[in-house]
Amino acid sequence: MISFFTTTQSRQLFIALVIFIPGLLLLFYMIVVEDEPGAIPLLLTFSGLIWIVRIVHHRNERPDLRS
Repeated sequence: MISFFTTTQSRQLFIALVIFIPGLLLLFYMIVVEDEPGAIPLLLTFSGLIWIVRIVHHRNERPDLRS
C-alpha cells in the first residue's frame, strides 16, 4: 500500500480536519439560524483549511513522498 503522508503528516491532517469540519458545520448553522456567520466558525474554518493546504503543499514539495 502506498503511503501518501508520513505518520506526522497524517496526525496533523487528522487534527486539521477535526478543526475544519466542525467549524464548517457551525458556520452553516450560524448562517441558517442567525443569518450571519460568527467570528469563531470563520476562524475555525479558515485555520483548518490553511493547515490542510500547508500539509498537502509540503507533501508535494518532498520528492520521496510523491506518488
